[in-house]
Amino acid sequence: MSWTNQINRVAGVALLLLALGIILSIVFDVATTDADPFERDQVEEFLRDINSNEASAILLLVADLATDAVIGVVAAAGLYLIFRERNRLLALFGFALILGGTVAFIAADAATVPLIFLAQDFVEKGGPGGIAAGDDVILEIARAIAIWSIVVELTALTAIGAGILAFGTLIAWTPAGAGINPPRWIGWLAVLAGVATVATWLIAASEVFFFLFIVGGIALLLFLISLGIWLLMQPEAGDASPAPSPAPAGGGTPLQP
Repeated sequence: MSWTNQINRVAGVALLLLALGIILSIVFDVATTDADPFERDQVEEFLRDINSNEASAILLLVADLATDAVIGVVAAAGLYLIFRERNRLLALFGFALILGGTVAFIAADAATVPLIFLAQDFVEKGGPGGIAAGDDVILEIARAIAIWSIVVELTALTAIGAGILAFGTLIAWTPAGAGINPPRWIGWLAVLAGVATVATWLIAASEVFFFLFIVGGIALLLFLISLGIWLLMQPEAGDASPAPSPAPAGGGTPLQP
């Protein structure tokens, strides 16, 4: 198997695993809590949910770290290596944005650890220095950490959305290269996912724009799954040079076109 084939296979598997990781993260997130820490009257419910569903919170942390720290980086590197011949600068721009977004996501994922301990302190144990269980101080600390985590996640989504938009532009608009040329509709899926994801900041202004999160998430999953399957279905390219044309009967050299 050639180096190009290996890159295609690894990138295809990484994209499919990335889609799976995103789905698992959503499932574990919903299973942990649906309370909004931005709302003051829901912070207590937020901590009680985390404490009651601690296993889901831990699984969410594991799924997020695996997706962000490993699979996301491999997928981004694969996209760069595959599409750099179309436009190296744009491909590098997309890779850098996705890589930066995954680093930001890792920082946001880390907030799950103190939130789990704060939930235990609030519901069961109390905090150090004589802070009793159920104390408002724990609520305020947890709220600050949760809001910080969400803001970092939105920043990461902006960077990743812009990176996906860059690769979507490469697939949908730039001239086909000598290597991998997926259907342009896959690129349009990435463009839609990128635009909708970058615009998710509007949700902070009004929940009317929550549909952008849904549209961006669905388009992103379709892009990852479609491109991943397409890459895995590509035939292996042979490494051998084409055989020379046979000499015509009676000697002489083959006719050249």
